[in-house]
Amino acid sequence: MRKHFGKISFAFLILTFGFYFIVPTNNNYSSTTINTWLLIGLVLTLIFSFLSPKNIWKKIVLNVITIAIVIFLFIVIAFGISGL
Repeated sequence: MRKHFGKISFAFLILTFGFYFIVPTNNNYSSTTINTWLLIGLVLTLIFSFLSPKNIWKKIVLNVITIAIVIFLFIVIAFGISGL
């Protein structure tokens, strides 16, 4: 089972980003709820990524998470801290 942890972490990453960008923020969910699910998804992604025995999956997942964090920080700076 542990040999599939890299693929599971990549699946969590895709589902997390899909949920973050697809769910409308008008009346259904508050931004706090969406950000909470985003953080939970990223934590699960990191856990499965670090437990993965294959280094290539670790590199792929950690690079994508790094890019996502940089984009998120750019959005925070561009729209101000109150936009969180």
